[in-house]
Amino acid sequence: MKKITLVLTLLLCVVVGVNAKVIKSEKTLWTGNDFETEISIASSYFSASSGKTLRVYMTPCSEGGSLAAYTKEGASTVSTLINWAWISSGTTTYDLEITEDMQTAMTANTSYFYPSSTNLITDKYSGDNVYSGLYQAETGSSCSVVGNNISLTVSTANTGMTLDVSSYGKYGHKLYVYTQSSAKLYMQIVYTDDNTAQVTESSASTTHTLEIDPTKQIKTLIIRGVEAGNIVFTGIALYRLKIDKIILIDELTLDKSSVSSTTEIWTGSHDLANWQSLAVTEAAYVTKLSGAKVGDVLRATYTSDEEGNINFCNSSYTVLSANSVTTTAVATTLDYEISTADIKDGIATAGFTMNGTNAVLTKLELISYSTSYDAVTITIGADEIATYSNGAKNVQISSSDAQAYYASATATNSITLTELTGCIPANTGVIVTGTRGTYVVPVGSEGWPSISTNYLRATGDYTANVYRSAYSEYTGGGDNETNIKTKYRYIFGKKSGVVAFYLVATDFTSSSSQPYHVLGAHKAYLETDSEISTNARVTFVFDDDDNTTNISTVKKQVTDDNVYYNLAGQRVANPGKGLYIVNGKKVVIK
Repeated sequence: MKKITLVLTLLLCVVVGVNAKVIKSEKTLWTGNDFETEISIASSYFSASSGKTLRVYMTPCSEGGSLAAYTKEGASTVSTLINWAWISSGTTTYDLEITEDMQTAMTANTSYFYPSSTNLITDKYSGDNVYSGLYQAETGSSCSVVGNNISLTVSTANTGMTLDVSSYGKYGHKLYVYTQSSAKLYMQIVYTDDNTAQVTESSASTTHTLEIDPTKQIKTLIIRGVEAGNIVFTGIALYRLKIDKIILIDELTLDKSSVSSTTEIWTGSHDLANWQSLAVTEAAYVTKLSGAKVGDVLRATYTSDEEGNINFCNSSYTVLSANSVTTTAVATTLDYEISTADIKDGIATAGFTMNGTNAVLTKLELISYSTSYDAVTITIGADEIATYSNGAKNVQISSSDAQAYYASATATNSITLTELTGCIPANTGVIVTGTRGTYVVPVGSEGWPSISTNYLRATGDYTANVYRSAYSEYTGGGDNETNIKTKYRYIFGKKSGVVAFYLVATDFTSSSSQPYHVLGAHKAYLETDSEISTNARVTFVFDDDDNTTNISTVKKQVTDDNVYYNLAGQRVANPGKGLYIVNGKKVVIK
């Protein structure tokens, strides 16, 4: 490297602020793909919610829309949470900081959330102006005003009325048409830009809906009676905002002024030169990094004789933070904050690497703060069910939106799953359920469960070779032959569309002597003292259900009828505590 002729003193800190907010945990309170005019959330979700953030994810139409939220006792409003806040086009979230007063109201009553709508009868036009030149009757029909309603007389079937809204710039997500008595309607929306149309024909009802493209301006609304007769319209509501998800976020402020410990990971002299990397991945280094937490900082001390680069990378050399550095002869520090649980897991179990140019590293440290915290990630796939375990940490599953179950009993071809509340103890195998995604779950031991029997075994923090059978467990003392217990192992998987536990066999990874399966870290498998399957497959019974369930078939057995079904697809008249399917979605009653 070149000799330094200019001496500078420099302290360079990246990513890290004096105080930074990170998400400690988040719980999904409601999510749905369908449009809803009213969303209710039970009071039980808001205990200890003061200081947390309620975040509403939305999709407004191109015109924008408004959002409101109230607490109610029956039909009466108790308090206002959100007073028709305007949501501009392109805005996707609205955050509500929950105060102590709000928590009091929300824990005592049900909370309701509403997207805004425009009533094309009364909002824009009232009284005698409802009809005047706005609603035009087609040949074969006639219109008249009755109070704030419109009366349509259909003399000839499949005729009705039209409304020209092109001059009002109307946009929306969904159209709701309300009639005083049951009727069959033909409804059509024609768009301004390309004259394309959204069309539907309703069955006999008093509520009729039509999906709308929220990005297109509406030109004309056409409503016709499928059958001859009189139809009184009490409301024509154009909803301008769609609520997609509501979550409760617990944020943590990391105080970077309060250092709790500094651990020296590596010291020496390593010239990065031209991308000559330094791997901090040996066992001795990983041991020092095993206590890393979210919010901790990796600190590199270096000197440089010219402008260059220093990159913090994971153990696979994927860049976590790329930084330019300037010339300095004085030992200078560069910081990288461990900001997420998955990055923390990677560093704590496999270490990290340093890469760059024109810099000499002399020390690497792990800086811990009093407000740093530990968390793990749990990933649930498209089938909305998975296995999980952690070798060393108790996982506070109650702080997440996922549910955990252990195998409390076995029967022929099935196991019973019992819900585990509170925390998942270290080295405990469980089944987890929830919507597809990655869950950030804090480490903790609140609500320690009482588990007398669990047939799920943990792989913990390392991969494991899981053999099918003939595994000898020596209980100690006496003749070893009389103390051998033969275990039968089953791997969680999906075959022919059925999610279940399958006996380890040659269609998994196998050796010449005995079948085995290489199971990844943080997974679980089923182990029994006898062969309980007659077809090498074991399904599940959730402890209050009467029959086994194949998770993959549940959604096909239910319809959007607000009826509760257990995971076997059976209708439940009076659902108690447990996991159910309602309108194709999983619902947990606690």
